[in-house]
Amino acid sequence: MKFILNIFSSLLLFTGASMLHAQDVPTTKTSEQNTSILEEKTTAWNPKFNFSIDNATDYISDGFVKNPDPISKTKIEMSIQDFYVSWCGYYDWTNFRDKPKYDDSRKNAFEEYQYCVGYRHTIKDGAGFADLIIDISATYKDYPTMSHDNADNDHDEEESLIIGLGNMLNSERHSLTAEHRFDYNSASNMTYGQFDTSYSYKLCKDLKLKLSGSLYWGAPRKMRSQAGSDRGWGIRSLTGKIALDYKLAQGFSISPYIGAAYLPDPAVQEHTRSKSYDNSSTYGGIKLTYKF
Repeated sequence: MKFILNIFSSLLLFTGASMLHAQDVPTTKTSEQNTSILEEKTTAWNPKFNFSIDNATDYISDGFVKNPDPISKTKIEMSIQDFYVSWCGYYDWTNFRDKPKYDDSRKNAFEEYQYCVGYRHTIKDGAGFADLIIDISATYKDYPTMSHDNADNDHDEEESLIIGLGNMLNSERHSLTAEHRFDYNSASNMTYGQFDTSYSYKLCKDLKLKLSGSLYWGAPRKMRSQAGSDRGWGIRSLTGKIALDYKLAQGFSISPYIGAAYLPDPAVQEHTRSKSYDNSSTYGGIKLTYKF
């Protein structure tokens, strides 16, 4: 966590220095030009907000079915330039029980909170044929319905690094992105990650078809925790999703989707079954998003 915070501090200082340097406008420019430049810089640093509600038939996390019953995921994110902070909550609508990990009842309660701070920067044509994406973040996860006997496991702390390629097709109608995420959980001292790909096709002015898939991997310690026995590096799970994204109005969009999750490792399947989790699942949902 300290390492991530040190990186954020360095990035903040670098960005601030860049702004001060950029404000040194040559005196040969007219006052109108200087005013226009100042307004553009002020607008660039205005905060942007992203609010979403995702109602799903299952709670799928890293390809694992953490809750086979309906949940709602609410997320609020604020970004300024490349910096962002977010809060996310998973609300349980039913009484799914997973003893002894959780309390007897989780109905009508938040089963998980996530607090995140990060920095995401895109370098236009940074990889030659595509944009280069770099994302560094730190996330704190809290599980408020965790039972008293499992109080030592009622939170997680993740530090993440994402390196990706965006706009690989360089087309107004087609969009292809590929990202690789490295995660370190400082609470459990485990290393894992995922490879994500997403493709979108513009069907018409306000409607897009989106296809996405993920492969989740784990280091030996992480694989051992999810397989119940000593394992080497391996594939933890696979997921895929199809969505239709429709723009309702300026800033508003609605996206119904269906997806599937699968555990390819037999040992992970058996260990997951012993904990009352499903080995695979097909699920669906609808997501509402408002950006301003």
